[in-house]
Amino acid sequence: MSAGSADDQRSARYWRMLEAEVRSLASAMTDRGPKRVLLSIAEADKRLAERAALREPRPLIENASFGPEIFAGDR
Repeated sequence: MSAGSADDQRSARYWRMLEAEVRSLASAMTDRGPKRVLLSIAEADKRLAERAALREPRPLIENASFGPEIFAGDR
């Protein structure tokens, strides 16, 4: 996976993709020690994704719009 921009690295999507990649690598390993290390890294990536998701903007009301487009139909 490429490094991407700083904003990409702050997104939950980025960390989930990284977690999946590391878990995929771990699943192919037969040596328990390195496999355990990769699974630990995957868990850390999962926690980072969860934290990043908390930082992402969410609408206060689903499908609500409070911008000027509300008045566009009134003209």
